[in-house]
Amino acid sequence: MTKSYLFFTLLLAGIFPLSVCGQEVESRVYQENSSVVEGDSVAFGEALVDLAWEHYPQNEAYKLEVLREKESISQARWDWLDGMNVSFNINEGNISNEINPNLFFPRYNFRFSISAGTFINLPSEVKQAKIRRDIAEENVSQQRLIIRREVLSRYYTYLYNINLLKLRHQSYQDVYSSYTSATQSFRRGEISIDEYNKALVAKDGAQEARYLAERELLLSRLLLEEVIGMSLNRARDVISNKRN
Repeated sequence: MTKSYLFFTLLLAGIFPLSVCGQEVESRVYQENSSVVEGDSVAFGEALVDLAWEHYPQNEAYKLEVLREKESISQARWDWLDGMNVSFNINEGNISNEINPNLFFPRYNFRFSISAGTFINLPSEVKQAKIRRDIAEENVSQQRLIIRREVLSRYYTYLYNINLLKLRHQSYQDVYSSYTSATQSFRRGEISIDEYNKALVAKDGAQEARYLAERELLLSRLLLEEVIGMSLNRARDVISNKRN
């Protein structure tokens, strides 16, 4: 019993500082993330959507597509000029003093013609160009909805993980308090080694759950930063400057 007691006393002396250090790191991680979204979390989420829309690379391609289709409408309205034919020539015989068989022909020849099919096809071409423009604008609107859904989905997952980490940390503190009490009781010989082991297993389980929650929080933050195109700290500063 004496050897076992000495062994666990030394073991506990080594574990205790590590656990305290773990608590400090956990508190810092939680505070760093919870402070980012202080205030109106819904308004902050919508502001993140606007940032993501401004910085998402594919959006520029959609906007350029709209401009291209608007330009094609203007071009289609002037395509009738392609079917127009104008010619002009001078009858050389009429401007010469010599007797020439061409004397009785007009001095100037002017000819203008336009394809009848131009007037038939023009309205259809303009209409098709407008349809392509509407489709391009609809693609932009659809892309906006996709960005909003993606940003808010990742944002609320991030908020969930902040709250989950808070719960896991509180749970760990409760279990750790019980574990500390069991440690003191075991040192005094008031409880058996089995009772102490149960407290130790519970503490380790709560600590593992806390670490997993911390990992999920950090990963969800990375995914959110990926879609908005910047770090959350920078996003918070940009949003704050816009509001001011």
